[in-house]
Amino acid sequence: MYEGYYVELFDGSIWAVKGCCHEDGRVVAMPRVVDGRKYKGYEDQMNLVKRLYSRYLARPSFTTREIPMIPGRDVKRIIRPSSNVLCVDREDLVTVANEIIEILDRNAGGEWMITGSLLYCMPSWESDIDVISYRADRRNIDRVIDLIDRGILRRPSVAEAVGEALENPEGIGLRLRVLGLLRGVQSIYYKGARVTLQVVRCDRRVLSTICCDKTYSSSYSAVIEIIEPLSDFSSPYIYYANLVRVYEGDLKDGNEILAYSHRARYASLARGSRLVCRGLIEFGSDGSRYLNLDLSYCFLWE
Repeated sequence: MYEGYYVELFDGSIWAVKGCCHEDGRVVAMPRVVDGRKYKGYEDQMNLVKRLYSRYLARPSFTTREIPMIPGRDVKRIIRPSSNVLCVDREDLVTVANEIIEILDRNAGGEWMITGSLLYCMPSWESDIDVISYRADRRNIDRVIDLIDRGILRRPSVAEAVGEALENPEGIGLRLRVLGLLRGVQSIYYKGARVTLQVVRCDRRVLSTICCDKTYSSSYSAVIEIIEPLSDFSSPYIYYANLVRVYEGDLKDGNEILAYSHRARYASLARGSRLVCRGLIEFGSDGSRYLNLDLSYCFLWE
């Protein structure tokens, strides 16, 4: 199971599977629906876990913090992404979602599927359409861009991008998030509906790069420059970065470091972008250092 899957527990709660790194028969997941209420923001979800599901908190080898990990014995049902929308609560949204899947399959390729609220059948009037692929590569993304250039799909307007960024401002500066939305293909529009596109590639290279043993973490504050995107269109988003100036932490100016994120907000960082970041840097058992953007707050260097 990877990002895009959901699991239903025996208490009826629905959890969203997160990332590519899992271990010991347990899967990393965050609560999405509990007692009929949706939880979306990281802070709200973690507060809920600490209050009701603290037994799931664990510290696996691939991270230096406690995160929720669901044991297989507590899973009642696995909800897999699907090429067909099975929900009927929002017929208007279902129709558009089915059209999107058909357009992407016919014109872009990459085996796109429905995930999100239309998968676990709890869409609201504010819901967007979440679409995911585990096979799409750069050529498929270029074909999606071609659909945008041809006017079949469109990127968000500046006002729409600002609105999206303000919905969940955790962990990233507003301008950096807005530019990412305007430049990337993670958020597109079709027939007035917002469509979130995500590519997840949990291949061996990714697993060996970021799912390795982490021994400890420490605080840092630095200006970083993106040198080379290793994976800027697919999650996890991985970049080679240069430490332009270090203000705090066990780092040195001019050193290169691997920066990564599982969140779409850090997709499409352009080569040469300079960010001011503060947060936690992770240290691997082999001495490697990792700048975990999901444990950082970053904004554009002006």
